[in-house]
Amino acid sequence: MTRVANRLRFEPLRVEHAAELFDVFRPPELYRFIPEKPPASLQAMEDDFKHFIGGPPEDSGEVWLNWAILERGQSAYVGTLQATVFSDGVLWIGYKLGPPHWGKGIATEGVRWLSRELQSRYPKLAIHASVDIRNEASIRVLTKVGFELARREPAELHGQESEDYIFVLPAPALTI
Repeated sequence: MTRVANRLRFEPLRVEHAAELFDVFRPPELYRFIPEKPPASLQAMEDDFKHFIGGPPEDSGEVWLNWAILERGQSAYVGTLQATVFSDGVLWIGYKLGPPHWGKGIATEGVRWLSRELQSRYPKLAIHASVDIRNEASIRVLTKVGFELARREPAELHGQESEDYIFVLPAPALTI
């Protein structure tokens, strides 16, 4: 089912989205602070999307959720949102937005929508996000949405030592 926020639409990820997002996800600057590389080919990206859509291994106890982001009134997809609920009940999110769409509030609106969607599905779970400590734009996105800095931890990024901030959006307080 397609979901809508103010100026964005969120569609469950499909293999066909790879063709729409391939050029959006090719710029090298997109991968400066995330542990991925640009897609090697459209086929490789389609294979990745098939894997995501196929879901986690059957006995893993995990839940994978993935959406493509479309700006309403536009015909081009601008990015993706991901969420994983691990078998231990910890919920992590990720998001990726093509560089031409940075600085327009799209990531903030997308993460806000994703957080609300996840809180409605998993109201007892806090939501976690990891961001390279140098990624000031993503740090701003998370803090605008209400995530709180929980800790700093060592990481590796493209074969180099790095550090990540771990942000948490607490589970909503239950009211009686």
